Amino acid sequence: MHAKDLSGKDIVDSNGDTVGVVDDLEIDVSKKMVTGIIAKEGTISGKLGMGEERVISIDMVDAIGDKVILRRMERRM
Repeated sequence: MHAKDLSGKDIVDSNGDTVGVVDDLEIDVSKKMVTGIIAKEGTISGKLGMGEERVISIDMVDAIGDKVILRRMERRM
């Protein structure tokens, strides 16, 4: 898979709720690996380029297909 294939894919949490769309990738050039996904809001403002961005650690990604699916967050007590 190429980076351009990820751009614009919906990012969904383990409940199936859309949390954003893939805007770009964060890459550690020295290690030659992807370290995170830069996500934009999945709302209209996000699609118009006015939404907030956040970085999702690649460790949080469970699967990539038609959508990027995030792992279930473990609750700590």
